[in-house]
Amino acid sequence: MSRRPRRSSSKARLKKAQLSFYPEMEEYEALRRLSARTKVPQQVYLREGLRYVLQKMAMQAAGAGAARRPEPQYTKIYEPCA
Repeated sequence: MSRRPRRSSSKARLKKAQLSFYPEMEEYEALRRLSARTKVPQQVYLREGLRYVLQKMAMQAAGAGAARRPEPQYTKIYEPCA
């Protein structure tokens, strides 16, 4: 009797970390409105914001003595379905 290979769960395949935080109510409502208006999931905006902060902090740490730091490069992380 042969056994079928076991399929991994979606959580194991994605390998993403779970994170919780508590925004101010005004910020949360603004994020909800933005997401509803643009049809972009809230988590996409949160990931983009986190990436921006990490890039900004990395550039500040790397160029602490630099007179002018370049702006962080944004990556396109969301393609809406047509």
